Amino acid sequence: MRTPPQPLLQRPLTDSTWVPWNPPRMSVLARKTEGLRKSIVRAEGAEGRLDDVIGPGWHLVTNGQPPELDSELAAWFGSIGGHTVAIGATVEDVEGRYGRWFADHGVAGVLERPDFAIYGTAATHHEIAELVRGLRNQLDALAEAAKTADRAS
Repeated sequence: MRTPPQPLLQRPLTDSTWVPWNPPRMSVLARKTEGLRKSIVRAEGAEGRLDDVIGPGWHLVTNGQPPELDSELAAWFGSIGGHTVAIGATVEDVEGRYGRWFADHGVAGVLERPDFAIYGTAATHHEIAELVRGLRNQLDALAEAAKTADRAS
């Protein structure tokens, strides 16, 4: 008999500590990003893959207009190695793959993790800041759970 899969709402941090896991809108998009990782972009005279041109880390990529993050949220995102990228405004989509991907999936923004997996997407530009706030809340919860586990041991 197989063990049932672990519930999606929680993931273990340690044997005795659980933290909430509320993944943002993802569905099957995570499996459909291979083309994005190979996409060529151009910014400030450099051309190549996004992480090569912009740098490694979290990438908040939007279609057309730059993300509207308040200064505190933008500073926090930068502090974890986050980069904001507006395809068509701050970065040129040389092959048009990003534009097609946004249109095909009906999203205005995507937040890519440093390992290139999608953390989540935003259907509208107004939802983009909430996506970043959700990331901050989850990372804060993980940090707090780790502190609690350290104090307990």
